[in-house]
Amino acid sequence: MNQPSPIPDSEDGDRLVHAELAVFADDWTITVRDAAAPFDATARPWIQALLRDFVAAQDGAIGITTARPVRVPLTIGVRSHEPAGDDLERWDHVVETGLHTPTGRLITSPFPRRPTIRRPSPSHYAARVHHAGLGTVSPDGLDGDDRYYLVLWPDIPRSPRVLKRYPHSIGG
Repeated sequence: MNQPSPIPDSEDGDRLVHAELAVFADDWTITVRDAAAPFDATARPWIQALLRDFVAAQDGAIGITTARPVRVPLTIGVRSHEPAGDDLERWDHVVETGLHTPTGRLITSPFPRRPTIRRPSPSHYAARVHHAGLGTVSPDGLDGDDRYYLVLWPDIPRSPRVLKRYPHSIGG
């Protein structure tokens, strides 16, 4: 399948951090959070947002619903400013939100063997979560070419808002 590549750098070289990871999506969810953020994956609003919008946000944490409960590709990019020219047609689902990182130390998923991402500066960030390849998942939900991309840039965190909605449900 021809999948969109992560949003390219702008000509002014605005990429501050870039990480390409394979992250285990426990219960069809990836979590990216500040290492010091209090986090409650059982909070009713969190779960409802994951089911409804495929993205949930708490202070210091973003949850991303995935199409498969296995290791999935996640690209994280931190930019110096909002990416220009984000072509929504290239993606299946796109949500904008925010993330506060008091330590600047981002971790993925709440498990002990979690990857740590190079530190962005402690700050408030706007965030955009992209889902691609959702229609490529096998009937048993174990194989597919789905991909996830999180881009952050310094700004006032935004309330979650769906920019492009995938017309089918995903996750468990």
